[in-house]
Amino acid sequence: MASEKKNTCDLHSAIHGMRWDEVRRITRRKPRLINEKYLGMTSLQMIVLAKAPENLVLEILEDAEKEVIDDVNLKVAGRSIVYYLALYGYVDALRRALEKSQNRVNWQTEGDDTPLHVLLQGKHSFRIHLHGLQVLLDAGADSKLKNQNGLTPIDVYVQNKCDEYENTNAMKQKEEILQLLYSVAVPGEVLARGKQALSAFNKDLEKGQITVNQVQLVGIGGLEGIVKPLMLDITKM
Repeated sequence: MASEKKNTCDLHSAIHGMRWDEVRRITRRKPRLINEKYLGMTSLQMIVLAKAPENLVLEILEDAEKEVIDDVNLKVAGRSIVYYLALYGYVDALRRALEKSQNRVNWQTEGDDTPLHVLLQGKHSFRIHLHGLQVLLDAGADSKLKNQNGLTPIDVYVQNKCDEYENTNAMKQKEEILQLLYSVAVPGEVLARGKQALSAFNKDLEKGQITVNQVQLVGIGGLEGIVKPLMLDITKM
């Protein structure tokens, strides 16, 4: 018992000191410590909140139990492990966590932000935004959920200046992300009615007569000339 307590204390000390090589050694030797709670927080939560290197988080997730990945710490605004991985842009770790459990893919914090919100408003590269978005959507992320400011993930992305994107391709890259977001935001009843309904929907989008997820396709937030009508492909239906 004394030995176990020492291992736990050593692990927490290493986490707080950000001594990641030591954290790796301890968790490899005693992987069950990852799932233990101390003062209301699991070791996994401590490691993720301390923004440990992604390769370490990815390794540790292999020993994390589903219930621990699902655990939400109400002391930190009700944020989940999935929330933080999306916030940091840790795409590989995010994918692994969601492979183990998708229960928190649409979990909303005290401010009603979802993992999709924080991913798309983050200062990430195009690659991280694109791949992170694909991971979340594949896990069932809902692009229509609003935060306390009434903003959907599409809204926060439109407001994102995306300064980390390549200067020469930034507009094209942003359009690609928006295309993906809008394609999953088309109402199911439109898709269910076939090509004609989708064609009419696209025409109304082009004319600016309707919105998707409360975001106007043409002339969004001063992005005229950047955000074009993003038409959905009806030839494959």
